[in-house]
Amino acid sequence: NFCLYLGAVHACMQADSSRRPPPPRSCDTFVYVAGGGGPAATVFGKNADRPSDEAHEVMHCPAASHAPGSMLRCTHIEIPQVERTHAVVLSKPAWMWGCEIGANACGVVGGNEAVSSLLAHELGEEPRLLGMDLLRLALERGATARAAVGHLTSLLEEHGQGGACEEDGDWTYENGFLLADAGEAFVVETAGTRHWAVERVPPGAGRNISNGLSIRTGVESCSAGLKELCVAKGWWDGEGPFDWKRSVGAGGRAHAKLDVRGRERAGADHLAAAAGRVSDGSLPAGDVAGWLGWMAGVLRDEESGAARWGASGDGSSTHCPHHAPTPTPCQASASGLLTASCRRARRSRGARPGTGSGSQRAPPGGAAASCLACRLARGGGHTASHFFTAASDPLVACYKRWTFGDPAAAAGDGLAGDGGSLALWRRWRSIDLAGRSVPEAMRRALLEIEAEAVSAAERGGASEFSGSVARELELISSFAV
Repeated sequence: NFCLYLGAVHACMQADSSRRPPPPRSCDTFVYVAGGGGPAATVFGKNADRPSDEAHEVMHCPAASHAPGSMLRCTHIEIPQVERTHAVVLSKPAWMWGCEIGANACGVVGGNEAVSSLLAHELGEEPRLLGMDLLRLALERGATARAAVGHLTSLLEEHGQGGACEEDGDWTYENGFLLADAGEAFVVETAGTRHWAVERVPPGAGRNISNGLSIRTGVESCSAGLKELCVAKGWWDGEGPFDWKRSVGAGGRAHAKLDVRGRERAGADHLAAAAGRVSDGSLPAGDVAGWLGWMAGVLRDEESGAARWGASGDGSSTHCPHHAPTPTPCQASASGLLTASCRRARRSRGARPGTGSGSQRAPPGGAAASCLACRLARGGGHTASHFFTAASDPLVACYKRWTFGDPAAAAGDGLAGDGGSLALWRRWRSIDLAGRSVPEAMRRALLEIEAEAVSAAERGGASEFSGSVARELELISSFAV
């Protein structure tokens, strides 16, 4: 009878695993905060891991005033709206209200990732705010990174997190966040429906997160009752330093999984390497193209797992730089730096395997989001440049620049609808599903668009996102299927 029971449990587990997507494997978010021996302006980047057939768009929402007492419909629930919201640019699943990555006109940028804790069972099936909803709400309401964190944690405590995180399923998860502005950054990690912890990242420091709890004893603040809960469950003795990850992630036990490893370790190594280059002078603090090229290289690093590609496992990427108020001349041209970064990644890549033109749905779990890297100027959001691929593979698609400083954006017309980004995402996916290879001449033309975008960031020129999307669509139109 016991063997029959184990067989039934195994069958249920197999059925459940076939119904649910595999755990996220390629959400990686990075920040290097300006000052203190770091870059002249904060640099931020994220690759997002979503189901591979989930369409993504880049969308601009202008600042708005709202009537007192009005309600806001998020992905699953309604909550009270505030009287004033900031302008935002978002990279998001097309079906969802919230976003994976975004920035506001005040100079705050953020990204969201799935995490897991010992309180995950609290989520259940009740619809609440998604982590992506919380990120968008924080950006729409917070004028600084610290203020955005305050809004996020207050909304989490009031409304809770939970609900389906995929369009046609019931997959749900807890969330981690990285939010930054020109002067500081914060890691926010959650457990269960309403608990959270925050770690501050000071000027001159780098930080990364990779789909796991990462805050240890550097807890700046946490939810009310969290420490008492951990004591009651035997996860913390209440006397030594409170270790968030060891408590809610491992039940107070010490084991190897508490160590930094895998993609998180690779990301930390990237940040350490950048710090070394700053120290030896090979990456000057004010080198705009150098820092953008470094972040683009990090987001295109296949070997570490930060970038994943293919219809069943794309690495999606957006990258958003905010140039320094007074950029210094680059040691190398923007084109040279970015071209070298792209080609180094591609030489080791080899031919991409196709999935067959008859495929209707790729296996779940591939990264499908556009991803974002940002360079946040100390002058605020309107001097910031944001770069998005608006495609699921950063090794092929180019980064295209968006700025809030564009007069059209200030008037609310800087990005009509999705600016063509949804069509571009779908075009690249059709190429991917057909297993088509991009010719070298086309790759060079795409890199020229990217190099022009970086050059515009150095000069402080106007945004050209929609025009760049249109150029890329025209370039790859002959490869659509």
